[in-house]
Amino acid sequence: MLDRLFRRFARKPSEITLQVGGRTLNFHSVRDFEFALASRTEVPSTKIAQLMRLKDDELLAEIEGIRDVKRRFVSVLLRSITKDDSISHSLRMLDATLFSNDHKWRKFIAALNADTTVHDAFKRVALVKYLQYLNARHEVVRSIYRERHQADGQLPEALGDSGAFVNFASVDEIGRLSPKAASGEVTRLPKGEKVPLTVRPGDEVYLFLSKQQYTLKRGETLTLIDEDGIEQVLHAGRNVIGRAPDADVRVGTDKKDISRRHLVIELPDDEMALLTDTSSYGTFVEDKALKG
Repeated sequence: MLDRLFRRFARKPSEITLQVGGRTLNFHSVRDFEFALASRTEVPSTKIAQLMRLKDDELLAEIEGIRDVKRRFVSVLLRSITKDDSISHSLRMLDATLFSNDHKWRKFIAALNADTTVHDAFKRVALVKYLQYLNARHEVVRSIYRERHQADGQLPEALGDSGAFVNFASVDEIGRLSPKAASGEVTRLPKGEKVPLTVRPGDEVYLFLSKQQYTLKRGETLTLIDEDGIEQVLHAGRNVIGRAPDADVRVGTDKKDISRRHLVIELPDDEMALLTDTSSYGTFVEDKALKG
Protein backbone atom coordinates (compact mmCIF):
# COMPACT_ATOMS: atom_id res chain seq x y z
CA MET A 1 0.00 0.00 0.00
CA LEU A 2 2.79 2.45 0.87
CA ASP A 3 4.42 1.95 -2.54
CA ARG A 4 1.19 3.06 -4.16
CA LEU A 5 0.83 6.07 -1.87
CA PHE A 6 4.35 7.31 -2.26
CA ARG A 7 4.33 7.00 -6.04
CA ARG A 8 1.64 9.68 -5.98
CA PHE A 9 3.04 11.56 -3.02
CA ALA A 10 6.51 11.99 -4.52
CA ARG A 11 7.32 12.31 -8.20
CA LYS A 12 10.23 9.98 -8.99
CA PRO A 13 12.53 10.64 -6.01
CA SER A 14 15.91 8.94 -6.27
CA GLU A 15 17.69 7.02 -3.52
CA ILE A 16 19.64 9.01 -0.95
CA THR A 17 22.71 8.57 1.23
CA LEU A 18 22.94 10.41 4.55
CA GLN A 19 25.78 10.82 7.03
CA VAL A 20 24.22 10.63 10.50
CA GLY A 21 26.27 10.43 13.67
CA GLY A 22 29.32 9.10 11.88
CA ARG A 23 27.32 6.42 10.05
CA THR A 24 26.52 6.21 6.36
CA LEU A 25 22.86 5.37 5.79
CA ASN A 26 21.48 4.40 2.39
CA PHE A 27 17.78 4.57 1.51
CA HIS A 28 16.70 3.16 -1.84
CA SER A 29 13.19 4.62 -1.88
CA VAL A 30 10.82 6.87 0.05
CA ARG A 31 9.15 3.75 1.42
CA ASP A 32 12.51 2.47 2.66
CA PHE A 33 13.12 5.83 4.36
CA GLU A 34 9.65 5.88 5.92
CA PHE A 35 10.11 2.36 7.28
CA ALA A 36 13.47 3.28 8.83
CA LEU A 37 12.04 6.33 10.60
CA ALA A 38 8.94 4.51 11.91
CA SER A 39 10.94 3.07 14.81
CA ARG A 40 11.94 6.60 15.84
CA THR A 41 8.40 7.77 16.58
CA GLU A 42 8.27 6.19 20.04
CA VAL A 43 9.66 7.90 23.13
CA PRO A 44 12.90 6.21 24.36
CA SER A 45 12.78 4.71 27.84
CA THR A 46 15.62 7.01 28.92
CA LYS A 47 13.57 10.05 27.94
CA ILE A 48 10.53 8.73 29.82
CA ALA A 49 12.70 8.32 32.92
CA GLN A 50 13.89 11.94 32.55
CA LEU A 51 10.34 13.20 32.16
CA MET A 52 9.19 11.32 35.26
CA ARG A 53 11.75 13.25 37.31
CA LEU A 54 10.34 16.63 36.28
CA LYS A 55 8.35 18.73 38.72
CA ASP A 56 4.72 19.57 37.97
CA ASP A 57 5.46 23.05 36.67
CA GLU A 58 8.20 21.63 34.46
CA LEU A 59 5.80 19.04 33.04
CA LEU A 60 3.30 21.77 32.16
CA ALA A 61 6.08 23.83 30.57
CA GLU A 62 7.06 20.74 28.55
CA ILE A 63 3.48 20.39 27.32
CA GLU A 64 3.36 24.05 26.25
CA GLY A 65 6.71 23.71 24.48
CA ILE A 66 5.66 20.59 22.56
CA ARG A 67 2.36 22.19 21.56
CA ASP A 68 4.16 25.28 20.21
CA VAL A 69 6.63 23.23 18.18
CA LYS A 70 3.83 21.04 16.80
CA ARG A 71 1.93 24.12 15.63
CA ARG A 72 4.98 25.43 13.78
CA PHE A 73 5.77 22.09 12.15
CA VAL A 74 2.17 21.41 11.17
CA SER A 75 2.06 24.84 9.51
CA VAL A 76 5.10 23.93 7.38
CA LEU A 77 3.67 20.51 6.54
CA LEU A 78 0.26 21.93 5.74
CA ARG A 79 1.66 24.47 3.28
CA SER A 80 3.58 21.66 1.59
CA ILE A 81 0.52 19.40 1.31
CA THR A 82 -2.23 21.90 0.47
CA LYS A 83 -0.34 24.47 -1.59
CA ASP A 84 2.40 22.34 -3.18
CA ASP A 85 5.06 24.57 -1.58
CA SER A 86 8.57 23.20 -1.47
CA ILE A 87 9.33 21.97 2.03
CA SER A 88 13.12 22.31 1.66
CA HIS A 89 13.36 26.05 2.31
CA SER A 90 10.93 25.95 5.24
CA LEU A 91 12.76 23.03 6.84
CA ARG A 92 16.11 24.83 6.59
CA MET A 93 14.60 27.93 8.22
CA LEU A 94 13.50 25.98 11.30
CA ASP A 95 15.79 26.33 14.31
CA ALA A 96 17.75 23.08 14.66
CA THR A 97 17.23 23.14 18.45
CA LEU A 98 13.49 22.60 17.88
CA PHE A 99 14.35 18.98 17.06
CA SER A 100 15.10 16.56 19.86
CA ASN A 101 18.36 14.64 20.15
CA ASP A 102 16.28 11.52 20.87
CA HIS A 103 16.82 8.90 18.16
CA LYS A 104 19.34 11.34 16.58
CA TRP A 105 16.44 13.34 15.11
CA ARG A 106 18.43 16.57 15.08
CA LYS A 107 21.26 14.94 13.14
CA PHE A 108 18.81 13.34 10.70
CA ILE A 109 17.24 16.70 9.89
CA ALA A 110 20.66 18.36 9.63
CA ALA A 111 21.79 15.67 7.19
CA LEU A 112 18.68 16.17 5.05
CA ASN A 113 19.18 19.93 5.00
CA ALA A 114 22.87 19.60 4.15
CA ASP A 115 22.14 17.81 0.87
CA THR A 116 20.27 20.14 -1.49
CA THR A 117 19.68 17.28 -3.96
CA VAL A 118 17.40 15.35 -1.60
CA HIS A 119 13.86 15.22 -2.99
CA ASP A 120 11.12 16.98 -1.01
CA ALA A 121 9.32 13.66 -0.52
CA PHE A 122 12.03 12.43 1.87
CA LYS A 123 11.93 15.68 3.84
CA ARG A 124 8.15 15.59 4.07
CA VAL A 125 8.26 12.04 5.39
CA ALA A 126 10.87 13.05 7.98
CA LEU A 127 8.69 15.89 9.24
CA VAL A 128 5.61 13.65 9.39
CA LYS A 129 7.48 11.05 11.42
CA TYR A 130 8.93 13.68 13.74
CA LEU A 131 5.43 15.02 14.38
CA GLN A 132 4.38 11.49 15.28
CA TYR A 133 7.27 11.36 17.75
CA LEU A 134 6.13 14.68 19.25
CA ASN A 135 2.59 13.34 19.62
CA ALA A 136 3.93 10.30 21.49
CA ARG A 137 6.08 12.48 23.77
CA HIS A 138 3.16 14.83 24.39
CA GLU A 139 0.98 11.95 25.52
CA VAL A 140 3.70 10.56 27.81
CA VAL A 141 4.01 13.90 29.62
CA ARG A 142 0.25 14.20 29.98
CA SER A 143 0.01 10.65 31.32
CA ILE A 144 2.69 11.32 33.94
CA TYR A 145 0.88 14.43 35.15
CA ARG A 146 -2.53 12.73 35.18
CA GLU A 147 -1.13 9.78 37.13
CA ARG A 148 0.21 12.11 39.82
CA HIS A 149 -3.05 14.04 40.11
CA GLN A 150 -5.72 11.47 39.27
CA ALA A 151 -7.46 12.13 42.58
CA ASP A 152 -7.44 15.93 42.19
CA GLY A 153 -10.51 16.13 39.99
CA GLN A 154 -9.91 19.41 38.16
CA LEU A 155 -6.81 19.27 35.96
CA PRO A 156 -5.04 22.20 34.25
CA GLU A 157 -6.56 23.28 30.93
CA ALA A 158 -3.20 22.61 29.24
CA LEU A 159 -3.80 18.88 29.59
CA GLY A 160 -6.81 19.06 27.31
CA ASP A 161 -4.83 19.52 24.08
CA SER A 162 -3.00 16.34 23.19
CA GLY A 163 -3.76 16.30 19.50
CA ALA A 164 -5.87 13.22 20.27
CA PHE A 165 -9.57 12.51 19.88
CA VAL A 166 -11.56 14.47 22.45
CA ASN A 167 -15.00 14.25 24.08
CA PHE A 168 -16.24 11.30 22.06
CA ALA A 169 -14.44 8.08 22.91
CA SER A 170 -11.08 6.85 24.09
CA VAL A 171 -8.41 5.57 21.70
CA ASP A 172 -6.64 2.31 22.41
CA GLU A 173 -2.99 1.39 21.84
CA ILE A 174 -3.42 0.69 18.13
CA GLY A 175 -5.46 3.77 17.34
CA ARG A 176 -8.99 2.35 17.42
CA LEU A 177 -11.89 4.08 19.11
CA SER A 178 -13.56 2.50 22.09
CA PRO A 179 -16.46 1.93 22.28
CA LYS A 180 -17.30 1.02 18.68
CA ALA A 181 -18.99 3.55 16.49
CA ALA A 182 -22.46 2.62 15.24
CA SER A 183 -20.90 1.69 11.91
CA GLY A 184 -18.26 -0.58 13.42
CA GLU A 185 -14.57 -0.11 14.25
CA VAL A 186 -12.87 3.08 13.18
CA THR A 187 -9.19 3.98 12.96
CA ARG A 188 -7.41 7.27 13.42
CA LEU A 189 -5.55 8.42 10.31
CA PRO A 190 -1.82 9.09 10.73
CA LYS A 191 -1.13 12.80 10.48
CA GLY A 192 0.35 13.98 7.20
CA GLU A 193 0.27 10.63 5.41
CA LYS A 194 -1.96 9.91 2.42
CA VAL A 195 -4.29 7.00 3.12
CA PRO A 196 -6.43 5.37 0.39
CA LEU A 197 -10.14 5.06 1.07
CA THR A 198 -12.48 2.97 -1.08
CA VAL A 199 -15.88 4.58 -1.74
CA ARG A 200 -17.71 2.78 -4.54
CA PRO A 201 -20.96 3.95 -6.19
CA GLY A 202 -23.76 3.61 -3.65
CA ASP A 203 -21.38 3.43 -0.68
CA GLU A 204 -21.70 5.56 2.45
CA VAL A 205 -18.66 5.83 4.72
CA TYR A 206 -18.74 7.35 8.19
CA LEU A 207 -15.83 9.47 9.33
CA PHE A 208 -15.23 11.80 12.24
CA LEU A 209 -13.49 15.15 12.06
CA SER A 210 -12.52 15.26 15.72
CA LYS A 211 -15.83 14.48 17.47
CA GLN A 212 -18.01 15.67 14.57
CA GLN A 213 -19.56 12.87 12.51
CA TYR A 214 -19.72 13.16 8.72
CA THR A 215 -20.63 10.83 5.87
CA LEU A 216 -18.88 10.39 2.54
CA LYS A 217 -21.47 9.29 -0.01
CA ARG A 218 -20.75 8.20 -3.57
CA GLY A 219 -23.51 8.89 -6.07
CA GLU A 220 -22.86 10.60 -9.38
CA THR A 221 -20.29 12.56 -7.41
CA LEU A 222 -18.66 12.18 -3.99
CA THR A 223 -20.32 14.32 -1.33
CA LEU A 224 -19.54 15.13 2.29
CA ILE A 225 -22.65 15.19 4.50
CA ASP A 226 -22.74 16.65 8.01
CA GLU A 227 -24.95 15.62 10.95
CA ASP A 228 -27.67 18.06 9.82
CA GLY A 229 -27.86 16.43 6.39
CA ILE A 230 -26.17 19.33 4.57
CA GLU A 231 -24.30 18.01 1.52
CA GLN A 232 -21.22 19.52 -0.09
CA VAL A 233 -19.87 18.17 -3.37
CA LEU A 234 -16.18 17.31 -3.64
CA HIS A 235 -14.56 18.23 -6.93
CA ALA A 236 -11.95 16.33 -8.91
CA GLY A 237 -8.41 16.82 -7.63
CA ARG A 238 -7.64 18.21 -4.18
CA ASN A 239 -10.28 19.27 -1.63
CA VAL A 240 -9.28 20.99 1.63
CA ILE A 241 -11.90 20.54 4.36
CA GLY A 242 -11.95 22.82 7.39
CA ARG A 243 -13.07 26.09 9.00
CA ALA A 244 -10.74 28.34 6.98
CA PRO A 245 -12.52 30.87 4.71
CA ASP A 246 -10.56 29.59 1.70
CA ALA A 247 -11.23 25.88 2.37
CA ASP A 248 -12.73 24.06 -0.62
CA VAL A 249 -15.30 22.46 1.69
CA ARG A 250 -15.98 24.77 4.59
CA VAL A 251 -17.50 23.50 7.83
CA GLY A 252 -19.28 25.60 10.43
CA THR A 253 -17.04 28.05 12.27
CA ASP A 254 -18.80 27.02 15.50
CA LYS A 255 -17.11 23.59 15.31
CA LYS A 256 -13.97 24.73 17.11
CA ASP A 257 -12.54 21.22 17.42
CA ILE A 258 -12.30 21.02 13.63
CA SER A 259 -9.09 22.62 12.40
CA ARG A 260 -9.03 25.45 9.89
CA ARG A 261 -7.54 23.02 7.40
CA HIS A 262 -8.48 19.71 8.93
CA LEU A 263 -8.43 17.16 6.13
CA VAL A 264 -7.33 16.94 2.49
CA ILE A 265 -9.29 14.60 0.19
CA GLU A 266 -7.97 13.89 -3.29
CA LEU A 267 -10.05 12.06 -5.88
CA PRO A 268 -7.87 10.18 -8.41
CA ASP A 269 -10.73 8.05 -9.80
CA ASP A 270 -14.39 7.07 -9.31
CA GLU A 271 -13.77 4.66 -6.42
CA MET A 272 -10.64 5.86 -4.63
CA ALA A 273 -10.20 8.81 -2.31
CA LEU A 274 -6.84 9.74 -0.77
CA LEU A 275 -7.20 11.22 2.72
CA THR A 276 -4.50 13.28 4.47
CA ASP A 277 -5.14 14.33 8.06
CA THR A 278 -3.66 17.78 8.81
CA SER A 279 -5.62 18.47 12.00
CA SER A 280 -4.98 18.96 15.70
CA TYR A 281 -7.67 16.60 16.98
CA GLY A 282 -7.62 13.86 14.39
CA THR A 283 -9.68 12.24 11.65
CA PHE A 284 -11.23 8.80 12.17
CA VAL A 285 -12.52 6.51 9.42
CA GLU A 286 -14.41 3.22 9.27
CA ASP A 287 -12.12 0.23 8.97
CA LYS A 288 -14.24 -1.41 6.27
CA ALA A 289 -13.55 1.50 3.91
CA LEU A 290 -9.82 1.49 4.66
CA LYS A 291 -9.64 -2.23 3.91
CA GLY A 292 -11.42 -1.71 0.60
